[in-house]
Amino acid sequence: MFAGPRELRMSVGGLFQLLLPPVCPGCGQDGPGSILLCRVCRQHIEQLPRGRCICCALPFSAAPGAHRCGDCLKSPPAFDRVFAAGLYRGLLRDLIHRFKYQGDAELDMLLGRMLRKSIGRQGPWDLLVAVPLCRSRLRQRGYNQARLLGKVLSKALEVELAAPGALTRVRDTRPLEGLGAPERRQVLKGAFVAGPQVRGRRILLVDDVMTSGATVREICTLLGDAGASAVSVAVVARTPRHDVFPVEPAGAISPFPIS
Repeated sequence: MFAGPRELRMSVGGLFQLLLPPVCPGCGQDGPGSILLCRVCRQHIEQLPRGRCICCALPFSAAPGAHRCGDCLKSPPAFDRVFAAGLYRGLLRDLIHRFKYQGDAELDMLLGRMLRKSIGRQGPWDLLVAVPLCRSRLRQRGYNQARLLGKVLSKALEVELAAPGALTRVRDTRPLEGLGAPERRQVLKGAFVAGPQVRGRRILLVDDVMTSGATVREICTLLGDAGASAVSVAVVARTPRHDVFPVEPAGAISPFPIS
């Protein structure tokens, strides 16, 4: 059987690790290895604050405790909770950008392990489902970053990763940025279809970033309507509201270079 591009990259990477000292994937300096951050870089991963929504993980501005946010109280989502490895800022945002947009698919192990750590001993789940990518973006990127994360989690949690047919994106959607909640729901309506595999299963939905939550809410509602008995969500990063965590100025995203 011929090796695919990813297997070839992993083989070449393994050869280089034998010849060269391991480096930190965050800063590129000597470090513990390609799937572990060095001590300095770990300190630059912003964790979710204790004051956050117990359902959607949205950070609060002042409330020190964890409780449901106004949106989750007003319109309860179909998922029970969101797990996130950190805030979508600084070094974590840099790593995700490299993973999604710069072809650095080998970061799936690092980001997947970070996500696994954030889940802890929660569960159990019967099935992992990765958020499908638009066909145009899949052709351009060559891989679905959510599915790569799902493969890492599947091994770590010992839970089956559903075949792509369990959740299918049947229509490409335009970017949601700048749209209000009603417009987002309209854009996403009918964009996904759930298969019979989810019926009666406890689902963990996997994606890289949760921003407004519109896509996650739409998919989880769909999974519930298709018969899923429970749905949770796991994302590498949760985007904070800018009125709580101000936007970082250009050039100040991270003190580390992006390869």
